[in-house]
Amino acid sequence: MSTINNEIGEHDAQNWSMGLPVTLLVILLGTYCLVTKSNYWKMYGSFSILFYFSLFTWIPYDLIKDSLLANVQFLGRLLIFVLISLSIGVSYLITFRKKNIKVSLIFGLNVVIIIFSLSALYNYHYNYFGPGTTHSKINSENYYGMINNTGTFADYLPKNIKKNNSNTKQNDNKKILKIVNSSPKEITYSAYSAKNVDYQIPFITYRGLNYVISSNGQKVYMSGNAKFIKVRLHRGQNKIIIKVRHNNSVYLLVVSMISFIILVIYMVFIKFKLMHEQSLIHRLT
Repeated sequence: MSTINNEIGEHDAQNWSMGLPVTLLVILLGTYCLVTKSNYWKMYGSFSILFYFSLFTWIPYDLIKDSLLANVQFLGRLLIFVLISLSIGVSYLITFRKKNIKVSLIFGLNVVIIIFSLSALYNYHYNYFGPGTTHSKINSENYYGMINNTGTFADYLPKNIKKNNSNTKQNDNKKILKIVNSSPKEITYSAYSAKNVDYQIPFITYRGLNYVISSNGQKVYMSGNAKFIKVRLHRGQNKIIIKVRHNNSVYLLVVSMISFIILVIYMVFIKFKLMHEQSLIHRLT
């Protein structure tokens, strides 16, 4: 039903889907493997259909729930192996059957897959919040109520953080924080306090990101193990700025992606150059 409705929601683990066009392509490729002669692409086509049928619950997975294989946790994660095998198999099939496969057919199939994918992604993000989901928008006003009253899975809570934090009991400080400005890399808070007090900002930090924090123009230092940001509020109005800076690994990722694109363009150029040379040789002979 997830495939027919083009859903990739997370209401249940079974709702993982590749989309109807890709699913039909897997079934067609698997069927073609049964009726055609053995070839190099056939192995990948067989793998794709094998991984696809391994997603169904009729397999007695309860027998291996205590084994190392149970670390997969969700059967939907096997879809990546379906798609990898399918991509390699189709690529080899086009290579060996290029005289019988039109470019317009490949282009049209890709367009259909893209349309289905974008539609599913749009519906998923559009319905991300709201009734029937496990997601809620958190802001400075509902933060304390969410962490104290909302149920969640234990493995999604910050490690070694107690819910009965002393800061959550300070009723006078629950609503003193307001967001003045925000962007993907920076957020500015305005906080009024009737007295000098240590205040824990409802802002969760994550390992691997560098945070630059300032309170009233003075830099705030935080320990490497801190999960939340704590600042010293002075009596009166306070201005708190939190900036996020990515590690250098992000730049390495960008360089690797650009290098890969350049390599692909170069390989395509070499391929067309060789085809042109072979065409000239064929004409001369």
